Amino acid sequence: MILSFHIEYRTSWGEEVRVLGSILELGNNQPGKAIPLQTVDGIHWTLDADIQAPKNGIVQYSYHIYRDGKDTRTEWNSLPHTLYVSADKKKVYRLQDCWKNLPEQQYFYTSAFTESLLAHPERNTAPKSHKKGLLIKAYAPCIDNDHCLGICGNQKVLGDWD
Repeated sequence: MILSFHIEYRTSWGEEVRVLGSILELGNNQPGKAIPLQTVDGIHWTLDADIQAPKNGIVQYSYHIYRDGKDTRTEWNSLPHTLYVSADKKKVYRLQDCWKNLPEQQYFYTSAFTESLLAHPERNTAPKSHKKGLLIKAYAPCIDNDHCLGICGNQKVLGDWD
């Protein structure tokens, strides 16, 4: 199967974007084996990686900035990019990603807030797998138990703007 990575990240001269993941073809989480992406303008980076489907069906990965072969910057990895893949060898996954910076208010992600002050005991887990779909992740750590995060849109599944 093919994982087609696409990310927009403005690098400085001499820097490159690499992807590091939980599978052998993406470096097996070993920073020295991160796979470089290609660019023509130093902003739009791409990579088509031919992989074997992992037995558990899960690929986790993150992006890194390298200069002179050394990892100089890593995106915020508290919640890694996670892809649920099928065993279909002909499948192509197009991953239109964005860089995840360390949040300015990162203290809201500490256990003092997530497990005590702003704890949400009834959390739903991410879906295991779908034939087609879009997973929307929202980082909103300041929502207390009396409030929730919602989404609406012009489709029935999104409430038809209601």
